[in-house]
Amino acid sequence: MKDNWKNSVTVEGYIFNVNLQERVSGEKSKNPGQKFINGVLNIATDDDALNVVPVYFTYVTPTYGAVTPQRPNPKPNPNFNTLKGFIEGKCQTYEQVGTNATKVRVQGEIEINDFLSNRTNEMVAQKRVRGSFINIISDLSGTGAHFEVDTLISSTVLKEVEDGEDYLQLNGYCFNWRGDLLPVTFSTTAGLKYFEDADISSQNPMLTTLRGRIISNTIVQEREIESAFGAPEIETTTRVFRAWDVTAASPEPMVFDDPSTITLDELKKAIEAREAYVAQRKKEQEDYQNSRNNGFAGSVTPAAEAPKSTTNAGFVF
Repeated sequence: MKDNWKNSVTVEGYIFNVNLQERVSGEKSKNPGQKFINGVLNIATDDDALNVVPVYFTYVTPTYGAVTPQRPNPKPNPNFNTLKGFIEGKCQTYEQVGTNATKVRVQGEIEINDFLSNRTNEMVAQKRVRGSFINIISDLSGTGAHFEVDTLISSTVLKEVEDGEDYLQLNGYCFNWRGDLLPVTFSTTAGLKYFEDADISSQNPMLTTLRGRIISNTIVQEREIESAFGAPEIETTTRVFRAWDVTAASPEPMVFDDPSTITLDELKKAIEAREAYVAQRKKEQEDYQNSRNNGFAGSVTPAAEAPKSTTNAGFVF
């Protein structure tokens, strides 16, 4: 299997607000006592802040790698100092000063946040941007938020939109920097006919590089509420949907089931590893919820059983 899967996201805009914190790792962690920063930096990619993209920083340390006897002086991590400055208020946010806010460019990748739904008690795989490198810039290029990612598309679904433009949902997998398989969905209007004509299915997947942008669609709905007397009231509801809109793809798809990319056997193993990981995450989160509900740690929740045949991207083995 190839080890250089493309997975990159660039977000450029104004700092909308800062929800970061500096923490210290616990005694049971891999590096006890390690200072690190995590949290969310929300970035407005347009002057009206209609498209605000959250970027997640999971574990940003002062140096690249921990201090060890073998590496007593690891290379300083400038991203830590930049984010620490934001925490200390050394930036201006869009919420405070509008378009006079600090401008940044963040490079990162697509990652999956796996969490347990309180409503269904099932695991949900939420696609999001993981930040890696951040720079303060003086001018915006106008590119906003865009992504480029190698994707194995296993199915497509036509979504019909009332009073709007129909789009095609692309279901499949991409890979992170460690080579872990990630289930993803994208949407496209520009490539609707191209992907429909490709006759994509779990038996005929397409491996290609997708390029696109992250945009927010705001839907405003008004409802008239009648009254026994006086004029009716108008109730306005605003909903924001974030879309990962595919605007282009490689002229020629890559070859699937080939040692130069990924073989069918390698894909099966990657899916099994993904399912085992999700099962373990579900058990951990259920145990945590049980410990909170019962007032003590060490719940006896049995290990969740990983699905044996079907994944949410459509492959069946």
